[in-house]
Amino acid sequence: MALKTPLRALTILCVLLAIVGCNSQSRPIELEADFTALDLEGNPVKLSDHLGNTVVLNFWAIWCSPCRMEMPVLEAIYQEYRDRKVVILAVNVSESATDIAAFAQQNHLTFLMLRDTNLDVVKKYGIRSLPTTFFIDREGQVRMSRVGAMNKAFVAQQIDLLL
Repeated sequence: MALKTPLRALTILCVLLAIVGCNSQSRPIELEADFTALDLEGNPVKLSDHLGNTVVLNFWAIWCSPCRMEMPVLEAIYQEYRDRKVVILAVNVSESATDIAAFAQQNHLTFLMLRDTNLDVVKKYGIRSLPTTFFIDREGQVRMSRVGAMNKAFVAQQIDLLL
């Protein structure tokens, strides 16, 4: 008899957690995680401008060795998926537009590079290490995040789940 009460309490707790877990949703970017950052020409770019696209949001810096190694992967993914409404936004956290443009040209990077000059976006997303990447669905909901460098197979798998 003494075991029945804790067992019932545990069962009720599990059911409540299942209900809450099943009803939880990611937040849309237009409400919580939207931002404006500058492209390399100084033009403002809003994340919410890309609603309707799958977005790979990558935080990086030139001085970050894993970030540099990951850039060719992101370029290959961009070339493979851009016709399927996949956008890559690479948010640089520390360098000048001139340095970023030179790095992009040297490495044949054609996806959109942005600058977070005041680290506002870094703070909003709670970035603590580089590279950090978010996978955002067409409705603007963050569906997955990854800290650390990624290989092409991993990035493709995450995008395929969102298409």
